[in-house]
Amino acid sequence: MRLAGLFLAGVALLAILVVGLFFVLPVMLIGGIALHFYLRRRLRQAWQRSWDGAIDAEYTVIEVR
Repeated sequence: MRLAGLFLAGVALLAILVVGLFFVLPVMLIGGIALHFYLRRRLRQAWQRSWDGAIDAEYTVIEVR
């Protein structure tokens, strides 16, 4: 009985390891690479937008009579 319990515990740990290596790790790597390219693109767009000569701000016009 003890041997069967150890065997099942080993199988469970092996299953967790396989799932982590073949599913979780690639998803995290792909997500990290995608986030890197997304942030790089957003920073490049923000950098180009800041050099177009226009001031990006909100303003309020108050009429005085």
